[in-house]
Amino acid sequence: MGGCSSPTCSGSAPRTVNIRRRSGLCGGHDVVASLFVVTSCIDPRELVTVARGAFAVSSDVVVGVSELPNHCGVVARVVGDSSKIVQRP
Repeated sequence: MGGCSSPTCSGSAPRTVNIRRRSGLCGGHDVVASLFVVTSCIDPRELVTVARGAFAVSSDVVVGVSELPNHCGVVARVVGDSSKIVQRP
């Protein structure tokens, strides 16, 4: 039979990986969202403070907020267990 030595070619079942156990990807969460605010009208340090305060009201998500390069705004990354939780205002 051809020269393929892959387990898939040899008829063996492919190896499965439980993605939920790979917590390094999203800390064990299933959903990640990104919010970019690009503006020169507001000091990015103020935006970071406001965003961190706004996201701190929910214990269902994990959030990181930081200033974008060249002081052009902020980025927030939100991870949670479902899209409904991550989208909640």
